[in-house]
Amino acid sequence: MKNTMKKLSLLIVCIVMALLSFGQKPYININGGYGFQMSSQNIPNFYNSVSYYDSSNYEQINVSLGKGVSFGGSFGYMFNEYIGVDLGINFLLGSKTEAKDNSVAGNSSFRYYSRMIRFLPTIVISPGFKKINPYAKFGVVFGVGSIYLEHDYNDNDGNVYRRYEMNGGSSFGGTASVGILVKLNERFTLYGECNMINLSYAPTKGEVTEFTQGNKDLLPDLTVKEKETEYVDNYSFNYTNPSPDSQPKEELKTKYPFGSVGIVVGIQFQFSKDTK
Repeated sequence: MKNTMKKLSLLIVCIVMALLSFGQKPYININGGYGFQMSSQNIPNFYNSVSYYDSSNYEQINVSLGKGVSFGGSFGYMFNEYIGVDLGINFLLGSKTEAKDNSVAGNSSFRYYSRMIRFLPTIVISPGFKKINPYAKFGVVFGVGSIYLEHDYNDNDGNVYRRYEMNGGSSFGGTASVGILVKLNERFTLYGECNMINLSYAPTKGEVTEFTQGNKDLLPDLTVKEKETEYVDNYSFNYTNPSPDSQPKEELKTKYPFGSVGIVVGIQFQFSKDTK
C-alpha cells in the first residue's frame, strides 16, 4: 500500500505541475463534509439479537462503511468557462455502526468503522456564470484504507475487548456531484455540493491488534494463526495436514460497501484573476 501511495502522490504532483504551466485558470479547494450511507448491504454475522430461555429475536443491519466525516482538498484547472478537470483527495473518518447481542448469559456488542484515503479525479462542467455559478462533476474514485471491528463481551473474569483491523489492497469506483459556486472576490469563492460515491473494498489481510480481559493483555498469548488472516480469492484446506500455527490462516475475500451520499462545503482559491 505504501508503494501505491507513493506512485499516486508522484503522479498527482506531476499532473499539478503540468497544469500550472498553462497559467490560465488553475485553482485549489479546501473542503469538509459528511456522507450518509448509500448502497448499504448485510455483513455476515452482523445483526442485532435478543435471546430468552425459550426464544430468540433477530434484526438485520444494513451497513455502508462509507458514512462519516471527510475532509480534504483538490487541485483543478478550467480550460475555459465551461469545462475543466479536478484532482481531489480526501480522508474518510468513518462513523461506527453497532450490533448488539443480548441474552440471559450476558451481553456483547460489535462495532464496524473505517478509515480511508480517497483520490477523486473528475471532469467539471459549468455554464460559466460570473457571480453564482452551478456546476457538475463526474469521475472515478480510488481508495486505500482500513476496516476496524471492535468486540466487547462480558466474561466471568471481567469485560473482554477485542479489536481487529483489516487492510491491504485497494478499491475502485465512481463518483458524481452537483454544486454551486458563490464568488466573493477575484481570488476566493465559497462553494457547496452534494456528492455521491459508489465504492466497495475487499481487504487482503487482517490482524487482531488489541485483546484484553479486564486489565490483562491477552494478545501475546495468541498464535500467529489466531492473530493474523490472509484474505484470498481461493484456497485449499487439508484436514489431515493443516497449516502450522506459526502461519496466518486463510479466508476468502469479502467486499465491504463504502457507498455514500453527502454534503461538502469549502472555499476555492484561484491562482489567476478572473478577467471576465
